[in-house]
Amino acid sequence: MRLAAVRRLALVGAVVALVGAGAAAPADAAAASKLKITGGVTRTVSTPEIGNALLKGLILPVPVDGAKLVSATIKPITTTIDLPVAGGSLDPAAFFSGTIRHSGGLKFVKPTALRSVTVSDFAVKIDANPRVVAVVNHNPAVKITLFTVDLSGLTIGGETGKLVLGGTKLVLTKQAADLLNRSLHSKAFVGGTVFATSTTTVNYTQS
Repeated sequence: MRLAAVRRLALVGAVVALVGAGAAAPADAAAASKLKITGGVTRTVSTPEIGNALLKGLILPVPVDGAKLVSATIKPITTTIDLPVAGGSLDPAAFFSGTIRHSGGLKFVKPTALRSVTVSDFAVKIDANPRVVAVVNHNPAVKITLFTVDLSGLTIGGETGKLVLGGTKLVLTKQAADLLNRSLHSKAFVGGTVFATSTTTVNYTQS
């Protein structure tokens, strides 16, 4: 079993206890009802590696559609961006598998080439292969697996009605790197690059 899976299993008991604190004393994960996500935010912090690549490629990442730039640093080059959580659901009985849907996204702009591409409406799919699926250029018919999600450093916290998932890494897929490079006439993006770390805070009710 992969390290990420082992760590995830080790944390599930603590989260079931946390979620069950507001319910009628569930005996185990199977007794916990599904969590309906009602809102929240995901905060991402880009890595210096991707910051340097974007600078070298003369590419600007611009938050759009409700995503917000929280801060930016020059040494090292990082940006902190908040993405609103729009909804979704998680199943404690299945090791918190499910989907966390977001609004907002990122528009990558290369002014020197008069090119841009937008990825938005991120859906975090939590299953055996955690990943982030995004809509391309606001066309719901065109979606791409933007990131795989590295859960090896996963932390879980929160309180009744709120769940905090931290320590995750967003790793750019080759498919996404190829699309971004093609759209921007660039070579800045490389599949397998850790794009950002993320912390997701969700508000939920139990169904």
